[in-house]
Amino acid sequence: MQTSASYSLPAKAFIISFGKIINRLSALFAIIYLSYHLPKSDYGSYRQVWILFNTLVPILSLGIPISVNYFFPLLEEDEKKSFIFQTYFSLSILGFIFTLLFFFGASSFGFLFNNVQIVGLIKYFSIIPFLALPTLFYQNLFVCIDNPLLATKVSLLSSLGYFLSIVIPLQYGYSIIEMIYCLTMFYLIQFIFISFLYYNIFKKYNLNFNFNLILKQFKYAIPVGFTSAIGIITINIDNLFVSSYFNPIKLAEYANGAMELPFVGIITGSVMAVLMPEFVKRYSDGKSDDVIKLWHSSITKVATLFFPIMCFLFIFSDQLIVLLFSDKYLQSAEIFRIYLLQLPCRITIFGIILLSMNKTSFVLKSTLLCLLINLFLNFILINRLGIVGPAIATIISLYCISLLQLFKIAISLKTNIFEIFPWRYLITILSLSIISAILVKLIDFDGIINFPSIFLSNILIIIFGGFLYLIIFILLCLLSGSINKSTIIESFKNYV
Repeated sequence: MQTSASYSLPAKAFIISFGKIINRLSALFAIIYLSYHLPKSDYGSYRQVWILFNTLVPILSLGIPISVNYFFPLLEEDEKKSFIFQTYFSLSILGFIFTLLFFFGASSFGFLFNNVQIVGLIKYFSIIPFLALPTLFYQNLFVCIDNPLLATKVSLLSSLGYFLSIVIPLQYGYSIIEMIYCLTMFYLIQFIFISFLYYNIFKKYNLNFNFNLILKQFKYAIPVGFTSAIGIITINIDNLFVSSYFNPIKLAEYANGAMELPFVGIITGSVMAVLMPEFVKRYSDGKSDDVIKLWHSSITKVATLFFPIMCFLFIFSDQLIVLLFSDKYLQSAEIFRIYLLQLPCRITIFGIILLSMNKTSFVLKSTLLCLLINLFLNFILINRLGIVGPAIATIISLYCISLLQLFKIAISLKTNIFEIFPWRYLITILSLSIISAILVKLIDFDGIINFPSIFLSNILIIIFGGFLYLIIFILLCLLSGSINKSTIIESFKNYV
């Protein structure tokens, strides 16, 4: 089996995270390009197709890609080829079912989204699920064979191919349907390339079909996939409600505002992925205080980055949205500001702590409860508040599950809610971030920086505003004693 040199856990986390960041950025740049070059109705319909695809992927893949991380390291060398083949074959069958569902269910999806235009787009898009599903587990596999660099290389090529398959046809004046043709060709090439990599890695091993292993894999994967599916549905439920209640133009405005900052999930996920083995070890050794101390350390570092960013972007949201998506999406800034309020809950992953303590059933139950709360609030608030209702519902449900899981963590670690979290530090940093934002907001940047080019004006406002905000925030931290000079330098080195 072809492997690379051994990598440490932090090195693996960094390499994989780098590929994921590029992947997220390529998706963001594609959205930015589409926002500028497509009419709102076409762009909204296209986003509806992807919302539908991304919602169904975790449901129809049944958690099989994640099962690779669990089973592959436990198998003998001569069993691994059969395992990868059956994983590939299973996902191919599920991908074929996915394609049939898309093609023959297009009219039903069009009715669900109250959008006739989406029916044709879904049918043209329908071959992509068949090509995409068998390649879903390449990162899981390459990390398991200790070759995260290969996973990142493939991810970078995939990101570039995806971006170019969208930009090139539109740049030359082709229609959105023809763009989907190019996107399908990209997924076909990716399918062939990754399939070849699978074959090349295991070609010297014999293939022995193992039916019992298939049953074990599905028995493990389905509950994990169910949990993942609930999480994805919870994330996308607001987009689904907006799609059902409003036209594609309104969805386009909402979807651009409801974007997640590319680095948020990656930074928190990478930190917690590296720390999880330490949490497991210290908890199993009965060192609950060490678990809390290590967790507090990660929380304070991430919060020191996230809280100022949240407050800064809140006051410059109009400029950022117009800069990214053009002035026709200025209405998206209101949704973006609401979505920024999720960042205090994103400074850690509460579920990782619970999984480290083997509280898997509670994670599943709390995730399901969050979905139910989100569904209920979406239905109530979209009728009461209009298009901002689903965004508010998403934030409320996120805080509910975060508090619920935090209480469970406190009980499991035999402490109380006041000691389980570094509340004093978090409140101090959040207060200083808000004060810095208020002081910067008092300056009329629009009056000072006023160029004929809105694009150039917004760039300069964000740059100068960001520089001033950073200076004020650091000064306030130093004056309050919340952070000393050496901590700032050390934090900067750690983030880099």
